[in-house]
Amino acid sequence: MADEAVPVPAAAGPGRIVLAATPIGNTGDASARLIGLLGTADIVAAEDTRRLHRLVQSLGVTVAGRVISYHEHNE
Repeated sequence: MADEAVPVPAAAGPGRIVLAATPIGNTGDASARLIGLLGTADIVAAEDTRRLHRLVQSLGVTVAGRVISYHEHNE
């Protein structure tokens, strides 16, 4: 199955949430959409922010928005 880039609107407006899957093990499996979203999101909520930082570093992405920790113990 080919990975096709899905365009991400520059100004999506308030109240939009996007759930994105992250690759398990191989960062080469990250979709173009995930890479685009990580670079343009206002807020990125991650279960483990340490893993998120390693992921974006290996993808060569700079997260412009705020990174917050979100898991069952701090919902």
